[in-house]
Amino acid sequence: MQKSFITSTQYCQRNWDITKTIPQEHIDIFADAARYCPSKQNYAFYGLKFITNRNVIEQIHNITNPNGNGGFGVLTDPTKPISPDNMTFYTNPQTLANLLIIYNYRIPYAKQKNLKDKFKHYNYPFQRDGDIAIGISLGYLFYIANSLGYKTGGNACWDYELLIDILEEDQNYKPAAMLGIGFPDENRNSREHHTDPTFTFPQKPKEQIEIEFI
Repeated sequence: MQKSFITSTQYCQRNWDITKTIPQEHIDIFADAARYCPSKQNYAFYGLKFITNRNVIEQIHNITNPNGNGGFGVLTDPTKPISPDNMTFYTNPQTLANLLIIYNYRIPYAKQKNLKDKFKHYNYPFQRDGDIAIGISLGYLFYIANSLGYKTGGNACWDYELLIDILEEDQNYKPAAMLGIGFPDENRNSREHHTDPTFTFPQKPKEQIEIEFI
């Protein structure tokens, strides 16, 4: 395993070759990875939607910049201070991948309220363990997808009411994260916006993470 491969998985793909189709064999591998990766006590802290329907994917992409002020924001004029009037917001095109995966929070059966009441277990840190489980699952998918030659892009920006309407869910549905997996457009800079080629997303260097070896 080379460091160069590991570091290459850091980068978010912003445009895609949607003329190609991910084979079902690979989608099944992604589903198994997301389903069977580790979680606390093997509890199911999340559900998943695997979306390849382009109409649904494009609808979801369109709501990643709600009201023009909730997507990826950059300074309109870099010489002026940050302010609402000096920001331009863009949609998150990583959602336009060939495959879009959506995670939603769920309460494991063993931690549902009726059982918690029965066993006097009222203060279970559900959100913490749910976030950890989803993070582990995302890590599996990032690594496996890149190992198979795909590119990836995560996202946690959407209009909640519009999203549940698109997905035909109710208010009990709690989305947590999205992950796009797919074929990159080899003819474009990976950071160029899929639908707006006039904008290229900035790239930040990876912050140093300190490791203490004992």
